[in-house]
Amino acid sequence: MTQQPITRYFQRTKRIPEAVKLEEARRKIHYHLENGDPEGFKVSNFLNKGKGVVTTKCFKRGDFICEYAGELLSYTDAKEREKEHGKKDRGCYMYFFEYKGKKWCVDATEPDETLGRLINHSKKLANLKTKIVEHRGLPRLIFIATKDIKSGEELSYDYGDRRRSVVNSLNWLKS
Repeated sequence: MTQQPITRYFQRTKRIPEAVKLEEARRKIHYHLENGDPEGFKVSNFLNKGKGVVTTKCFKRGDFICEYAGELLSYTDAKEREKEHGKKDRGCYMYFFEYKGKKWCVDATEPDETLGRLINHSKKLANLKTKIVEHRGLPRLIFIATKDIKSGEELSYDYGDRRRSVVNSLNWLKS
């Protein structure tokens, strides 16, 4: 019987350590925060919803999708701005959140070319979640895939607004 070299039994694994995967994901997020949304999306119109975002390539669970970009405001300033938006008939794209014990808001009401403000709501079919990341010392809101997403799927997340007055005035919040 011939003996096999011992190196055959101790070959290097091709698995990537979890810490390396996390660092690569972090670098990718910060790259896109500096340079804009990644490729793989198109804006489409939806009946009863208006504009929305559809994928043109596949994404894996946990992938960075895009940023919810806009003006970062303190909670107090955002509440004043929200009153001003309410006087106009163009809608309001304000996302309130808490980070490190302070209340913040990203106001994406001003139209621009970013995708995050166009992602529609769905409680039942949501395939994204928001995540807060720190970039250059400030909080930023990003979308992460909560499951594998096929090419051609609409992107959505749960807006989380359960106020009866708001839900009753906006039928699309019921879905």
